[in-house]
Amino acid sequence: MYMARASNYTDALKNYVESYKEGLKEHLEEESMGKGHRQGNDETKPP
Repeated sequence: MYMARASNYTDALKNYVESYKEGLKEHLEEESMGKGHRQGNDETKPP
């Protein structure tokens, strides 16, 4: 019984870590795209 609980706990923890990494990766990609887009807009503005 305890082995089953430990197995379920480790599976859940692995799933959580994978989901967290995916979310973090998506957030960083969106942020980098946003920054690149903003920098491009700043350069095209007249002084």
